[in-house]
Amino acid sequence: MLAFATAITLAASALALPTRSATCYMGYGSVSVQNALFNQTIGYLSKDLLGGHMQVTTDASNALTGSVNCPGEQSMIIQNAPNAYNAVAAAATYNTTMAAGSPNWAFLVAAETSGSYTGAANVANAWSDANNGVPAPSKSNIFTFAGTADSKPGPLNLTWQNTDGSTAELTAFISNDNYLVGVTADFPAFLTVMGYKDETPYASFTPVYFQMNGVAE
Repeated sequence: MLAFATAITLAASALALPTRSATCYMGYGSVSVQNALFNQTIGYLSKDLLGGHMQVTTDASNALTGSVNCPGEQSMIIQNAPNAYNAVAAAATYNTTMAAGSPNWAFLVAAETSGSYTGAANVANAWSDANNGVPAPSKSNIFTFAGTADSKPGPLNLTWQNTDGSTAELTAFISNDNYLVGVTADFPAFLTVMGYKDETPYASFTPVYFQMNGVAE
């Protein structure tokens, strides 16, 4: 158990992302998915949804393209998704509060922009459409582009604002079959509830971060 706990601690400490620069840059283009443990490219966010939620593709021709403006937390506006929704959002069907120590999580969907609401909003989204209208409170303004003109591709930081106004930095993750992309404020806590298989960490989910492959001032 000591080695197991040490692995979780070391992995959590490895998830820190670069801080954004003082100059306002926007990101655009495809969104690469990077393994946060080994800094390796896994693939891209796919323009093709699975049951209404985002998945990962290794085929660049199937990659979603979008843009994230600046400054601060913004929505990722989709340019080529084959549905009526214009933004990438995180949908929390179980609990919309994200915080350190909590296993709560959300999955990425295509949705209407949630505007500047505090907390998640019940906006139209592709997952609810694919699941008989089941509500999926979502939030799209979670992305902060952290790239610069000298940093291509540029990383995206993820922040969730709760209903009470508190905020939490998010860690993204994917299922190891590439069919689910999600976010949580505490990846080790999430794993204790959702990710263990015979008490082996990362058997089901891998922590990742996102990079946008174009940068503009």
